[in-house]
Amino acid sequence: MLRYIPGLVGAVTAMVAFRLLGMLDFSLRILIFFAMYLAVTIFVDKAMTRYGKKDS
Repeated sequence: MLRYIPGLVGAVTAMVAFRLLGMLDFSLRILIFFAMYLAVTIFVDKAMTRYGKKDS
């Protein structure tokens, strides 16, 4: 179950950014959506990896 958390957090963050940028062109919103998704997913995944190594 924990392996899905980075993707879920990334998707929620990207969706919030998508909603907040509603006045922009659709193609630009899609690019921002995927950029936010990737950035947050990578950040959360690295944080979880570091957290897992710290407990061992």
